[in-house]
Amino acid sequence: MLGLAAFAAIFIFTYQAYKAANEYGRNAPLWAGLMFCVGFGLQVVFPLLVGIIVGLVLAMGGASAAEIQTVLNGYGLVLTLLFVVSSIVGMYLILRYLGTVPEDDIDNTTPPPPSDFNIG
Repeated sequence: MLGLAAFAAIFIFTYQAYKAANEYGRNAPLWAGLMFCVGFGLQVVFPLLVGIIVGLVLAMGGASAAEIQTVLNGYGLVLTLLFVVSSIVGMYLILRYLGTVPEDDIDNTTPPPPSDFNIG
């Protein structure tokens, strides 16, 4: 259930990133793609790579398939939680950045001179 909710969060954050980037005049498809890559990468790609690397290291050390499966299942929940939390934090930070006004939109002109109230 956690995996499904975390995977749904990728699409929700991606949609919000597209809206926020579009609202502030940034490249919305690029930011939405970056958001999807961060979410999918941290929730799917990195855990898969960690599992493959740990499995290969254990296999080269002489562990049997049952031992490798036991080790990966034992640390699977911890790794899943670690990567899901890091994914949510990473996507939140991107969304927070997109919510700020870009520097280009700030009006840096000088204020008008004060009015002259001396009429006579």
